[in-house]
Amino acid sequence: ATNNCFTICARHENRDVAAAIIFTFANTAFYYHGASRKLPAGIPAAQLVQWTAIQEAKRRGMAHYNF
Repeated sequence: ATNNCFTICARHENRDVAAAIIFTFANTAFYYHGASRKLPAGIPAAQLVQWTAIQEAKRRGMAHYNF
């Protein structure tokens, strides 16, 4: 199968600070794994990655996002 996985990465001050790997099957996107650096308060990089992944899953026609 093709197009059954995507990654999302967040950058802050020219550095990768958070990322997630998302698999898709049928009409569901599955959060597989993620990582983030410790950042100062007020920089919600991990949350931004999740929100962006949800938006990308919807763009790809997924009806569900499984954390």
